[in-house]
Amino acid sequence: MVRLNPEDEHSKLIPTVIEEKCIGCGACENLCPSRPISAITVNGCSVHHNTMS
Repeated sequence: MVRLNPEDEHSKLIPTVIEEKCIGCGACENLCPSRPISAITVNGCSVHHNTMS
């Protein structure tokens, strides 16, 4: 979570993803406290998608 306005200590906190560190596991989506809909949706990396039906 980071501040929407980093210069204002009372600014809202918003979710953010550090893309360089993201592995597409979905942990942030599953642990997100926002309900009923998660504030973050993870589609994962295409290399991890199961293309066999």
